[in-house]
Amino acid sequence: MLALSMAEKIRINLEKGYWPHFVPVFFARYGADSLFVRSVADCLTARHVKVLIKAGRISPNTRPLQLGTTEATNSLETLLGKMKTDGATDHVLHILRESTGVREPGVLEAEVDLLYGCGAFNRWLAQFELREFDKAMRVLCAK
Repeated sequence: MLALSMAEKIRINLEKGYWPHFVPVFFARYGADSLFVRSVADCLTARHVKVLIKAGRISPNTRPLQLGTTEATNSLETLLGKMKTDGATDHVLHILRESTGVREPGVLEAEVDLLYGCGAFNRWLAQFELREFDKAMRVLCAK
């Protein structure tokens, strides 16, 4: 069962970021200790902080919570940027919806596979989890 309907809103505590809002099915799909899951939390929190800074709601010196590594977050952002360039429209929304339970896990995987070939997401994820970020991106360029 999904945790949130589209109409429900979540409140983000910047000290904890998005992590507390991730649903068990998301953790079950990728693993709670997964670098990908931590990077999704980092990516969403960093984007949230950037919006608040741009809106003048928080200090420009605010640094987002980081659960993973900078390299992993950058690699995830590279994936999302490539997806956008290659025609995906809901690339960031996929990870937000999956992680918070609006959609079942697998939407991002389906979009990546559609863009880059069957199994591309799982090959990308395997390299990503090994911290082989350059190899992960090459998976997407192999199509």
